[in-house]
Amino acid sequence: MDNGKKKTKVSPINGQPVPTNPNGRTKGVPNKATTEFKQGLNNLFEYATPHMVTWLEQIDSPERRFEVLSKFADYLYPKLARTDINHGGQDKNPIQISITHVKKD
Repeated sequence: MDNGKKKTKVSPINGQPVPTNPNGRTKGVPNKATTEFKQGLNNLFEYATPHMVTWLEQIDSPERRFEVLSKFADYLYPKLARTDINHGGQDKNPIQISITHVKKD
């Protein structure tokens, strides 16, 4: 007797529901754990940012102060990935860059 509800398959190994999408998460849909982790970091930074000046002033060494600040900045502004340009080889499609200096009047 079918009551209109879909039956979910259960894994015989761990008893957890088996995903119905064999291809995995749809492209563009954020990972829940990653989203929650990033939100947690944002909450931490919102709390910590107003206190940063006070904390940095407690560090005697300017080098160490800069090191701490740069490590903190890596989380606020992550480094961008390097992008390589493939133009089909030097002889086929050479890239030409022209730079012109224009003086202000």
